[in-house]
Amino acid sequence: MERYIMFDVGGTGIKYGTLDEKGVLISPISDLPSPSKKGKEEVFSLFAHIIEKEENVKGIGMAWPGPFDYEKGISLMDGLGKYQSIYGLNVGESINKRLKRDDIKYVFLHDVAAFLDGYARDNNIENERIIALLIGTGAGSSFYADGKIVGKEYKGIPDNGWIYNIPFREETIEDWVSSKGLKRLSEKYFNMSIDGKTLFDMAENKDEISINLWLEFGEIVEEALLPFILAFKPDRVVFGGKISKAWKYFFPNIKEEFEKIGIELSVTEETSRYVLSGLYKKFGEVYG
Repeated sequence: MERYIMFDVGGTGIKYGTLDEKGVLISPISDLPSPSKKGKEEVFSLFAHIIEKEENVKGIGMAWPGPFDYEKGISLMDGLGKYQSIYGLNVGESINKRLKRDDIKYVFLHDVAAFLDGYARDNNIENERIIALLIGTGAGSSFYADGKIVGKEYKGIPDNGWIYNIPFREETIEDWVSSKGLKRLSEKYFNMSIDGKTLFDMAENKDEISINLWLEFGEIVEEALLPFILAFKPDRVVFGGKISKAWKYFFPNIKEEFEKIGIELSVTEETSRYVLSGLYKKFGEVYG
């Protein structure tokens, strides 16, 4: 039976799983620390080691953060403190070289685009217009319409569907809608920098100040998204990423406001599962 290994590649961690020829996940999703600060040999050898452990591998899908040439499979990350050692290199060719194989095919997608494609496919909502926002160390975004990921050819969508660098409150959206934004709010509420996980735990323990902090964070997320919602007119906005685990503390007000203008709000903590599904879909589109 043919196997496909799909990777969700991040700056701090790599998640991956094996899918069968029907796109069904047949292994638990594994999670490894990322070699993003290591040399090219360690980066490519890690992927090769994972692939060679599985038999009958026909294809590999890889979701990478940008900048990245997704059509050619070449990393363009330069000066970002991650994957510097593989800048300008063809990822698929480099891995196959270490496997001593030339028959494994590859597809590459932006991580949020893969997530949104998989989410729409697995939830049977490919007829909807959707905005995805994954909030963690950054603010990853993607837009979906007419059964596919779309870009600036649609009204209200910035280049590549990426909103992270759009000006917002005299800085950028990512400066506010991210773990950095949470630390900024913690300075305001607690006069010290506190990470998102700790703020979540504090809210779980019914700390009123942290609960109010999360509510304000929700207002900021809504403010940042509203211009894109008004221009693109989506049917649904879906949230994922690490910070989505705290959804119950910052989504209630957003949900109420979105529903007033007829927009569904969805939240998932299964970000990587949908990334893998989206990669499999892309593999089928490219190679049949």
